[in-house]
Amino acid sequence: MESICASQPILPPELISLIIEFIASGTPRVPLLTDQLASLNACSLVCKSFVPLCRRYIFETVTMEFEIGLRSRVDHLIHFLDSRPHIRPYIRHLILGSRPEDWDLPRPPPSSSDIVRLSDINVQTLLDLPAVDSITCLQPSFPPIPMNDTPDSNDFCARIIETYVKRGMLRVLSTRSRFDIPFHEIHAHTSLHTLRLERCSLPHFYFPSLKNLTLQSVHLYVSHVCFFPNLEALSCTSTPVHSEGGDEVSLPCKWPSIKLKSLRLQQITCSFASVAYVSATQNLFLYLRNSAQERNVHPFMHLKTLSITLQQGEFLEFIANLLGELPAIQELIFRVAPLLRLIPLDLMQKLHEANHSLSLRYLPSLPDMNEIPIHDDSRLFAFIEANLNHSGSRFVDRLLLHERLMQTFTASTNQQPIGTVKKKIFNASTSSGSLHVFMQVWNRIISILRSRHPLESEAFKEVEIFITPKTNTPSRIQDGSSILGNADAALGVVMGVFVKDIDNPNLSRVTIALLDTGPAES
Repeated sequence: MESICASQPILPPELISLIIEFIASGTPRVPLLTDQLASLNACSLVCKSFVPLCRRYIFETVTMEFEIGLRSRVDHLIHFLDSRPHIRPYIRHLILGSRPEDWDLPRPPPSSSDIVRLSDINVQTLLDLPAVDSITCLQPSFPPIPMNDTPDSNDFCARIIETYVKRGMLRVLSTRSRFDIPFHEIHAHTSLHTLRLERCSLPHFYFPSLKNLTLQSVHLYVSHVCFFPNLEALSCTSTPVHSEGGDEVSLPCKWPSIKLKSLRLQQITCSFASVAYVSATQNLFLYLRNSAQERNVHPFMHLKTLSITLQQGEFLEFIANLLGELPAIQELIFRVAPLLRLIPLDLMQKLHEANHSLSLRYLPSLPDMNEIPIHDDSRLFAFIEANLNHSGSRFVDRLLLHERLMQTFTASTNQQPIGTVKKKIFNASTSSGSLHVFMQVWNRIISILRSRHPLESEAFKEVEIFITPKTNTPSRIQDGSSILGNADAALGVVMGVFVKDIDNPNLSRVTIALLDTGPAES
């Protein structure tokens, strides 16, 4: 095989590269899944020409876990890179710290022997990676890792960041629960493109090159948005936005960015309707609008993507009116708080009564989803959003015609055993309130979006319901029985609504993401 591949490749190199890229496809700059890594390792054994193509993805992201009791992992990584210097150019993203799933686990206090010091390892190896342009600094599971025995010295993670900053290499920085990031060096030496902060302080430095800013649980004062005058994507999750106050700082630019193309404002959980979230969202929108009006420019001229958490009442009207001010909007993603638990069949009936043509697509349960706790709706939502176009999903043809819905509903009611009457009543009671809330939000938003089209009645008629189960129950899913309802009618949770290609009537579509949580309990 090696000689054949070397002399006359069976496939064009471009096609081989695309195949390997497809195997590694997913969110860039994150560790590969186990099956992806296994597939890439297998591909690298095909022939020599496959090796550099696979290494590009296998070694793109390297994690250094400074965990108590895992000293051998750090030593092994250093030894591996020292003995294989040809691997270093493939490393582009360093993850420093504990694994995300270990962030909130209780840890015993470390002893001095548990702390990895710079004097104990060949630190120059990690400071000499020629292609690193992205660093993720996670919360350490014990106090900062000192460079030496001097109490006031910077720790190991800060030293690595500072080194690549001074070389002008750093383009992407992500950090969680750290307050020692050398932003003064970053401001002076590099052109940072993407910044992600969780439970950190927002830097009071001017970053004209920054295009993407992600904040989670970070206090934001609206005037500080002016530190990023060319921002194109802003994402805030559970981020209090204050209209005034904070530290007195000198703003190098009076105006915030009017180049925003993507704006994502979400609660960290939709289990309840947060008053603080409503206030933060309104403060931010009003500030952007008022600042633009002072300059006689349109505040949202370039905004194409809006992701938001909606609630009933005045806030819904606020956002509905705002949608009329977005001339370039092409994608709207919204969740409804609190989370709505309802009977899928009831939802389908209501959508059909609203003259929507329905289609159903389901994605069998994925192992990665089952590892996410049911109460962690923010991660579940992100997982579903990332898998909306999953190749493993299947369409259920012609399953949602009105006649079929009525037949199924009638049959399940007539054949219902006497012992299950209480469960049916419980399901109906649970679903009706949630369904009323959802349809109120749905009708208001869809009516606003339809008004953008010349033929309002023809816009957004096709609605896709994308369903994935929380538990692996293929027997319930394959025939659609859990969705259409039967004696064991299921309850589902509306995780989000995705509206794509808003101004293109030929391509526009609406997808309702529904998490099937299984049969309801009486």
